[in-house]
Amino acid sequence: MKALSAHLYAIMRFAPLALVACATTAAHSAGADNTVKIIDGVKVIRTKCEWHNFFQSMNMWPRYRACPGKSAYASFGAYLSASSASSSIDTFLDLNRGQRQPAADYVTPVGSVRISFKIGDVPHTASACAWYNLFQSRYRTPLYVKCERKTNDQSFGSYSEPDYWKGRVNAASPRKAPDIQGFLEGQEGADLMTLPIGGVNYTRSFCEWHNFLQSFNPLPRFVTCSGKTAVESFSQYRFGQNIVALNVKMPANADATSIGFGEPVSFQLGAETIIAKRCALYNWLQSNIRCPIYRGCGTISQDSFATADPRIFPKADKRFLYDQNYTD
Repeated sequence: MKALSAHLYAIMRFAPLALVACATTAAHSAGADNTVKIIDGVKVIRTKCEWHNFFQSMNMWPRYRACPGKSAYASFGAYLSASSASSSIDTFLDLNRGQRQPAADYVTPVGSVRISFKIGDVPHTASACAWYNLFQSRYRTPLYVKCERKTNDQSFGSYSEPDYWKGRVNAASPRKAPDIQGFLEGQEGADLMTLPIGGVNYTRSFCEWHNFLQSFNPLPRFVTCSGKTAVESFSQYRFGQNIVALNVKMPANADATSIGFGEPVSFQLGAETIIAKRCALYNWLQSNIRCPIYRGCGTISQDSFATADPRIFPKADKRFLYDQNYTD
């Protein structure tokens, strides 16, 4: 599951995480330094700048960077799209819309499909399931998928320790692996939580917030909330309708936050239609990412996020905490 915004107490209630240091995408890190990540069991070495641009390609409002020694087009040209925020999002939306009998899990039916993405200027091929898990690892509370013909360990073990202990200081005190989906679908997931979007508070259950956040994932994993039908829980989000409603336009400078960023946009929060500034929704979504890049919005300056309430706009995760197994 992706993050439930800044309410860290809620996160720790049901998903203690293996937090990933954000140095790989920090704004002031040396972009030419190499970083290793594992995709579908294969070690991939690219520069920090190349990883930054690749992960931005799954951001609703990407902001790319020219990498050291490369032109702007060579750095992020592969991710530009005329129809949505990025070519990566286009690819996942096509898989989403191609499912004639959509259910809560949009990943598993197409999980074995092989997809090639460029990271920097080098293409890498992996299953849709593997790419999904990699992108999920960037969020504070991921909901991973066990990929076809693979164990949990092989599917997402490099991100979360599902089947083994890795670097545990106190391995003699094992914890039961949490069932995150079971939590969301159960009575605890029906507990209410109030979160602000653009300064306006909205109260929904943990489960409802999860589905709303998944509505901005082009290949989502929804859950049926306690006391509600599947239709009531997530039907309004099917086929990437919230993503399309954002009407993101990518300018020549590859900064999607530079066009109409302060204009109002209409989207669904459950059955309710919400109108908020694009920049306010952007910052809410960023608060769910382990390495957020907040942006100024109206009277709120970008500098103000340095001293903002961390329960609303949490800062980057910069510690390793391998202390939890995962069932999903």
